[in-house]
Amino acid sequence: MHETPDPIQQTVRDSLREGLREEAAPLSRRLAEVKGLQNNAIGRLARLESTLESERNARLDDLELLVDLLTEGWRSLNSRLDRIEYLLALTIEPAASAGSSSNGASPAELYRLPTAEAR
Repeated sequence: MHETPDPIQQTVRDSLREGLREEAAPLSRRLAEVKGLQNNAIGRLARLESTLESERNARLDDLELLVDLLTEGWRSLNSRLDRIEYLLALTIEPAASAGSSSNGASPAELYRLPTAEAR
């Protein structure tokens, strides 16, 4: 039941195999080249993503430092203003209480310069 292949069929098969090998070899080389380029591109994208992530983190650190500096500057300014207001309050209150007398008169005499009408 097993038939031996006809010599013509065998020749056709061999020719087809050889033709496919000749055509498939360049395709497989090109496919390998495309895979290599794809892997190269993936590696470059991964490095680029890593660089962008580190730059982003550096900018966030810079922003955090800037916010801290501004906040501390405003706190320092508020502290200085509080101190100045306190010292002003201390100097104004004694002067105001020393200037008022018990009879309600003004603390200083008022002098008016003579006008042309008064001459």
